[in-house]
Amino acid sequence: MRKLRDLYFVIGLFLTVNCATATENSPFAFKAGDPDVVTIERTYTTSFVKKDPLCKDNRLSHLCDFLVDSYSRRFEREMVIRFNQSIDFDSPDFTSIDRSRSFQHVILFMHLSKNIPVATLYSFFKIDTPKDPDEFSIETFNYDLEKKKSLAFNELFEDSETAAMLCARAVQKKFEKDGSYMLPVVIAATELSPHNFIITKNGLRLFFAAGLLNNEKGIVSECDINIDDLKDAKPLAKFWPQLKSKEKK
Repeated sequence: MRKLRDLYFVIGLFLTVNCATATENSPFAFKAGDPDVVTIERTYTTSFVKKDPLCKDNRLSHLCDFLVDSYSRRFEREMVIRFNQSIDFDSPDFTSIDRSRSFQHVILFMHLSKNIPVATLYSFFKIDTPKDPDEFSIETFNYDLEKKKSLAFNELFEDSETAAMLCARAVQKKFEKDGSYMLPVVIAATELSPHNFIITKNGLRLFFAAGLLNNEKGIVSECDINIDDLKDAKPLAKFWPQLKSKEKK
């Protein structure tokens, strides 16, 4: 119960924090000397990654180490691309190039379900670049403890194409009133295959980057989809045990 309460606390804190104001109370204000924080210095970037205590679990430690390294490498690669795109190669004055470092703070938060063999990992990102400070996003990762591999969306249903279409319709229904010009793109991507999701007790929860479907730069959008609304896609009882009891009736 404590872990579940902490989960909702961290998610709520992230979704309500004002991204424009960095205070010492921010979840991204890591304390100096915190043994759970890994610092990785690369040529143009510095990454600070705070591990969840569950990363010490033998079943999950290798996954955490992989993600820490992956996030830092990806961030460096993305910043190098941005850096190269900002260079005016027609100008002979290369002394004016801004070589300021970029920083990312990442919080890894893990949750182990008691009813299904799945570990859910949330990665919260705060990225500060010279031109764009305070970029916020969230990524999710579902890990099958039995098969020791990540879970793809198409492994949750007998008919994953139908499931993706149903998810897309749910996203459209929830966000169409907000009038985001990015909604058609998000719907098309969801129809292809939802990727930023978690398995919940009652279905699925999809996450979308802050500002993508709303006008709030610091608030991540989410969409809950009940498993009953996905029944036409034949969801697997391995991930939603309540389906077994419904089949018996």
